[in-house]
Amino acid sequence: MPSLRFRAPAAVTGAALLALLLGGCQPGAANTPTPAPTPAGTYACPAADWQVETTPLTQDSLNELSESYRVACRNRAKISVWPTKDGESGVQSFGNKLVDAAISDTVLTTTERDRLNRRCDNHPAWELPYAAGAVVVIANLGEQPGALRLSGTTLAKIFSGSISRWDDRAIAAENPDRLLPALPIQIFVRGGNTGATATMSSYLHRAAPEEWLDSNVDRAWRGKGEPRNSPAEVISSVRSTPGALAYVEQPALPTQATGNLTVASIGSADTGVAATRQSIAAQVAQLGFGGSGNDLWLADGPTDGPGYPLVNVHYLVVCSAGLQPERVAVQRDFGTWLLGEDSTESLQRAGMVQLSAAQADRVRRALAAVG
Repeated sequence: MPSLRFRAPAAVTGAALLALLLGGCQPGAANTPTPAPTPAGTYACPAADWQVETTPLTQDSLNELSESYRVACRNRAKISVWPTKDGESGVQSFGNKLVDAAISDTVLTTTERDRLNRRCDNHPAWELPYAAGAVVVIANLGEQPGALRLSGTTLAKIFSGSISRWDDRAIAAENPDRLLPALPIQIFVRGGNTGATATMSSYLHRAAPEEWLDSNVDRAWRGKGEPRNSPAEVISSVRSTPGALAYVEQPALPTQATGNLTVASIGSADTGVAATRQSIAAQVAQLGFGGSGNDLWLADGPTDGPGYPLVNVHYLVVCSAGLQPERVAVQRDFGTWLLGEDSTESLQRAGMVQLSAAQADRVRRALAAVG
């Protein structure tokens, strides 16, 4: 991709200046409309089409972001958002050369990476993070009031089946001020291959490696529980089942009230860490880049505070070279939009946080390097 350029509103090329001087000598030149400037002088707003594939959970937010970008750029670029099926990683159409890029909520597998490298005409596919959400643990404890805290070790024992009741001593020890129901724990999980499952299984292994083996770390769930096909189905099952417990993407939860759902704090600290915008951002800021060169997938972070440990990073997956130059220009510009202040409110409404300033700067440099 051509190098990223930030255009100052006052910048005028020599050719444009000559045209302005000549135009000013022509009859009626004063009535010629002046082209609208780019928003805040920050974006190039190239005129081209660009197509991107995304997961169902991020479809609405990406539609909102692309529409805001289109309006700010005076309809110059046309961005089409293609949703993939729930339970898929978001790179199927991209791998089949039906779209220009993809949004994924999980790091590529070796098999996917090899396939996408071939799709990119043997140029490497790059994963460029732009935002992150959280995976939360929800429970239906009936009318019992109070907060709920679960450590990684206790969660691993629950999801592996060695803890099967809410009044188990290990849960009670972590929640001394809460009345726990004498009910069996009924577990619901995400079906298919999802970023939520990858995030949860990775956390369980890092927090409790003896309870949750490395072989259980996968996008497909390998522990106890009844699978559900979407976040909405997981939430509905927990709501209707006393004693139920599940993990689910936080953006799928109702924004105003959780009703009879209790959202657990996670960690071994006395109170655990709740999934707030601040705690998610604190965790994201601690994540280092795990890829090589400009393949910038983010490595797992610490399992205990101050950050919320179950963060789910969202990536823009692109070919490092080979895309038509006009589409590369839109991709670079919209990627810059995703990383900047103009997208902050939309991402927050979608339950996500942006990268740290240093992380975002590194991703911008990668976007500029796409050929």
